[in-house]
Amino acid sequence: MHMLAANDATLPATLQHAYADAERLIMEIDIDDLDPAAAGAFTQTNGTLANGAPDLQEQLGKRRWDQVQRQCTRLSLPCDTLRRLEPWALALVMSVSELTRLGLDPQLGVEEQLRRQAAADHKEIGGLETLEFQLGLFDALRGPEQLQLLDMTLAEMGRQNDAVDKLSRAWRRGDLRTLEGLLL
Repeated sequence: MHMLAANDATLPATLQHAYADAERLIMEIDIDDLDPAAAGAFTQTNGTLANGAPDLQEQLGKRRWDQVQRQCTRLSLPCDTLRRLEPWALALVMSVSELTRLGLDPQLGVEEQLRRQAAADHKEIGGLETLEFQLGLFDALRGPEQLQLLDMTLAEMGRQNDAVDKLSRAWRRGDLRTLEGLLL
């Protein structure tokens, strides 16, 4: 749960107990050493269309581009600036913007809460992957797969509130079957 709402940010007791018993904190990504400038540079280098390449408006066609513009307007995103992003990068920007619009905050997410606690407790913090590796997975998607990701993102816009609530409830209960169904 990378982002949580203020009214739902308390970590479950089982997670708090597991943290208390742990000698160190190992997360998906070591956010303690995360360099926002490096993440931005990765996206700038890998998530932006090459100079001279057709922009997204040209690549997506009228129907898709109209959908993108409607969502940009709804989310107060600068559509003209985003037209230089690759489809995967646009899908991520739109997803995070939608979650933020719904009141979710990465500062209240599980990783950030545990990172702050581990820093206060002087526990070692590590990660299994790097942000560049994770973003690289999106960047490695072929063109049709990137368009499919963008299409899925556009289809989910405006319906994420219910999905986020279901996901949060299943996560809090440790309901792996429901989590699997929602995430896959």
